[in-house]
Amino acid sequence: MTVDRRNAFIAVVGTLAGTLATAPAAEAHAHAPLPTYVCGKLFSAGPPPGPIAGDYGCRALNGAPTHGYVFGPFRIESAEHAVYCVDFHGWSGYAEMPEAVVGDLCRPGSEQP
Repeated sequence: MTVDRRNAFIAVVGTLAGTLATAPAAEAHAHAPLPTYVCGKLFSAGPPPGPIAGDYGCRALNGAPTHGYVFGPFRIESAEHAVYCVDFHGWSGYAEMPEAVVGDLCRPGSEQP
């Protein structure tokens, strides 16, 4: 994904965040593995805690959606970093596998505090 394409993807996600009606979040089960995306790279798409994007050949694991909005908590991981993302504006991210995933409100770490 080129820098221009990545920035356009993040801009679209940011625009949709302001216009999307609040949708019910899926309940996470304590025994179920956390939906996870594994990507080649992670980068900040805004000031922390804030949007984090993963790109470069992402894979969806543990039931993480491959396309469209992501509801409920999830992780984005790379070889160097991991972030935990939560609901914000009624959704927690947007996925377009294998190109990229964006978590709207993320913090360092791989688990809920």
